[in-house]
Amino acid sequence: MRLDELVPKLMGDEHADVLRETLAWFVGELLEAEVAGRIGAGLHERSPERTTHRNGDRERVW
Repeated sequence: MRLDELVPKLMGDEHADVLRETLAWFVGELLEAEVAGRIGAGLHERSPERTTHRNGDRERVW
């Protein structure tokens, strides 16, 4: 099954809200990992390798 066929089927399913929430969580975790890698420290973490601070404003290319 192709992706353009699968997505409408899943979103029409009774569990679409679970899929949507799972995807939102996954994307949030992915973005957090990217930011932590660029900064050199996790959220609320102090580290000598830290290169900058979080301000929530970063250009993201999908």
